[in-house]
Amino acid sequence: MKLNESLKSFMSHNDDQPGNIVKNEIHNEVRSGLKLFPFYVFSKILSIHVVVGFLTLLICPQFGVGPLGKESALSLFFMTYGPLACAFLCGGLFLGSSSLVLSIVLKPGELLYLNQHKFGIFSGLSLGSLFTFIIINQSYSLSSPMLSLDTALVWLCASIGFAFLCLYLGRQIYKRV
Repeated sequence: MKLNESLKSFMSHNDDQPGNIVKNEIHNEVRSGLKLFPFYVFSKILSIHVVVGFLTLLICPQFGVGPLGKESALSLFFMTYGPLACAFLCGGLFLGSSSLVLSIVLKPGELLYLNQHKFGIFSGLSLGSLFTFIIINQSYSLSSPMLSLDTALVWLCASIGFAFLCLYLGRQIYKRV
């Protein structure tokens, strides 16, 4: 609606409370801005996770899977504390970094959607990532000593926990939603 037509409509309205028209228009505008399509939001979250996850693999290979090889200085440092500590720290770094970037990049409505569905989304991303690492590890016969049930469970729990923590911290730092 053009501005002139909107003004004429407003002026010709014989309502006792002309503010209702403006209030309704504002509400409609806000509702349309917050209208979300879950598939679009999830695809955006997944895309950001894939990019950030790949960048994370450059500095900390997960279960022997990384574009630069099985080991890095950071993973060797983490391994000095043992395989479970390494799984804990690597899992936290992997999904936590994605969560932090999501808290910065997503629009307020998308961030609200993520916050409402964070357990399902982060669990899905974590499980999907873990299964991807297992498949790549087995396909290329990388035979990582880290690939065991206990390290996988620690990695899963840490990645989901750090994702929650980093989402919270990102929202607090940038004062969003």
